[in-house]
Amino acid sequence: MAYVARVLTILAPLFWATAVLAQSPSPQLLSAARGDVGLVIATRCTDGNERSGTAFVWPKADQVVTARHVVAGCDLITVQFRNHGSFKAVPLREIRAQDVIALRLEKRVGASVQTVTNRPPPVHSQVAAVGFALGAPTADDKLLTVTTGNDPPPARLKQMLPDSERRLIEQNGPWDLDTAIIRLDGNLTHGHSGAPVFDHEGQVVAIGAGGLQSGATGIVWAVSASYLMASGNWTDIRSGNRVDPENAFTFSVQPPQSRLEQVDCGAFTLSLSRTASFEEIAASVDDPAGLQKVQTAVGGGLPIKFSTMQFDIWEDLRSGAVVPLPENKRPHQGQGGCTANVGNGITIWIRAFDGSDNANDWSQANAFSAQLENEVIFSLGPLFPDPAFTYSYPITRPDGFIANRKGALGPLIQVDMTRQYQNYGFITHVGRSGYYLGVVALRQQSVVDFGLINQCQMTGGAAVCTRALAPMRDWALSALSVHMSSMPPI
Repeated sequence: MAYVARVLTILAPLFWATAVLAQSPSPQLLSAARGDVGLVIATRCTDGNERSGTAFVWPKADQVVTARHVVAGCDLITVQFRNHGSFKAVPLREIRAQDVIALRLEKRVGASVQTVTNRPPPVHSQVAAVGFALGAPTADDKLLTVTTGNDPPPARLKQMLPDSERRLIEQNGPWDLDTAIIRLDGNLTHGHSGAPVFDHEGQVVAIGAGGLQSGATGIVWAVSASYLMASGNWTDIRSGNRVDPENAFTFSVQPPQSRLEQVDCGAFTLSLSRTASFEEIAASVDDPAGLQKVQTAVGGGLPIKFSTMQFDIWEDLRSGAVVPLPENKRPHQGQGGCTANVGNGITIWIRAFDGSDNANDWSQANAFSAQLENEVIFSLGPLFPDPAFTYSYPITRPDGFIANRKGALGPLIQVDMTRQYQNYGFITHVGRSGYYLGVVALRQQSVVDFGLINQCQMTGGAAVCTRALAPMRDWALSALSVHMSSMPPI
């Protein structure tokens, strides 16, 4: 799976430069907003998972608005405010086609009732999503730029969904593909579902909604706040009734976290979102055919149970880039970024570059990615391109996302009659809006005992299979992690 010695040209200038921003919410406005949003925690849900999201007070002091999918199928809902306490809540009314719901609190809350507007923010102005990213216990704000995709307004949901999700909604509903949204340069993340998006005047212009699962990421959009203002859009929910989930869709469920676990990687920070199964992530990745090819190669007809594999999802909150590492293989800071030690001579490198200040100039990111490939050669020794796992052309998306994956292998080394190893490097390069992420799986002197493997295949004994398959399973986990590393649509 391959190194190519030439300087990369995959990251073509497909992005627009960020303009000078004339309008932006003030720090004072956002500081107040962080105290006024509520952390939604939904439990006793039909899928067995706890969920978290964000809510804001509107239109009265005993009501909040959030994303419908956060609470759908859950019997117990609470909303916690930093300075105002915790409140039980029940569904009150919904706008199902836009994934929005209103909850009634058990009593009035002291947080500010927000002002909602149907006036779209100007193109190239900044707005801010305020919420509980990744289910963190404290709220924070995230500045986002309103793109030219909103001119003329409104942008529509169907314009930003990948083809597979768009077809699924067309066939099954319930969401309206013509839903008016705000197109933003930047990403909402897990936990921003239901978050208010403020303009420079402190008015709510959009709500974090969606939550479709897409690989290790989640497709979350900002639905126009104008839907809240028309009473005819709302449908009352009978008192005491649970809101049914949408069974046709897979949601990105973000559990609440008592603290946000983060790792400093030098120039960037990784935050732990949640743990997900291989099947959950593989259901929708940016290259499903490529993933199937990798899975077949690393499985090799051996009794490796992919269905039991679990991955910790680590996110770079600036770019939205995600790296699903094998469960409990925590990254740590290393030279140039972060490293995760998987075992049996297998490691994963994570590198990132922020070129968002000049998203049209990819020369520095190209040099950065070429240096990463040089480091792989220096670490593993002589390598040869593996055309079976090297893209002929990069993958691209309309939102500017671009991905290239490469494999490179060294000579086969025979240790003795039954044991051998072959060094290998598998690389994912992804970029969008000036950000670059590089993730590499390195297999170095990871010895495989084919005598033990044959014994495992013949006898099926648990003890011998555990010993025989350990290096194969570690490599499978690492290669899948690298292939599933990606960035969400925006």
